[in-house]
Amino acid sequence: MDVRSARSAQALRILHVDDDAVSRLVMHHLLAELGHAAEGASSAAEGLARLADERFDLIISDIHMPELDGPGFLARLRAGAPETAAIPVIAITADVMSRACEEYRVLGFAAVISKPLLVEPLRRLIEGAVAPYPGRAFAAAGFSKAG
Repeated sequence: MDVRSARSAQALRILHVDDDAVSRLVMHHLLAELGHAAEGASSAAEGLARLADERFDLIISDIHMPELDGPGFLARLRAGAPETAAIPVIAITADVMSRACEEYRVLGFAAVISKPLLVEPLRRLIEGAVAPYPGRAFAAAGFSKAG
């Protein structure tokens, strides 16, 4: 699929939190091609620091990071300032067992996407995650509640 044909209707400012530089570069490229302004953070701590000073519409967070993992990052985000606590967060992971995806949703992630990334599911998850009812992101991307 041509990435340009999958361009999202609404441009968003998205923070991508991932300890892997190559993953951040790939995500930055994909999000830019989808028409979004992408920013990166190399750790959960850096992501939280950026959120204290900058406004983002959406966060995409890797699950497996050193020091503070994705669920820990999400917990600290939700316990923080009200203006950042409500930002939808999409989990990105190579761990796509149906049970793990359900557990991430229970923790409060708006959606879960697996590596390697596919453009169209990523676009649909982003659009669904920022919709009034974040749980719709799973249905929009064609995922069942079980993953």
